[in-house]
Amino acid sequence: IDAEGRGFEYAIESSRWVRAEGAPLEEIFEQPAEPVVTLITCGGEYVAARREYLDRLIVRARGA
Repeated sequence: IDAEGRGFEYAIESSRWVRAEGAPLEEIFEQPAEPVVTLITCGGEYVAARREYLDRLIVRARGA
């Protein structure tokens, strides 16, 4: 719900794991004409010496 009280609904279109290194950035951050929400979060194997996870979960949702 935005500041004007309007609600928005999105439906998950896809979710997939990708390696952080070499992830398809152009595809992940593309800006189509219709409303899209892209969630990116870390997961997979954690490398303590680098303080990072090696994978990313990419979830894309389009306006419903």
